[in-house]
Amino acid sequence: MIERKFEVDTEIRINHETWRVAHYRMKYGKELIYTLQYKEVDGKHKTIELNEDALSTIIESGSKAFDLSEWDIINGTTFIRPKEPSTKT
Repeated sequence: MIERKFEVDTEIRINHETWRVAHYRMKYGKELIYTLQYKEVDGKHKTIELNEDALSTIIESGSKAFDLSEWDIINGTTFIRPKEPSTKT
């Protein structure tokens, strides 16, 4: 099985819009395709599909990817969860 670089609910910033990885699937049994979703102000959703190489290239060109598991959402407001202090001595 091919290992995924991006998990569902990872947020990716493209052209000042935050897209969410909504789904992924295998194409031809060998290529991962990611469905990204963007929610507009009026509540409608835009979707795009990109293969893993294209998505990686976009991120390498300066876009940002965020894993939502590192964030807390409270009453619609998003806060980054603080990192655990290092225990190195």
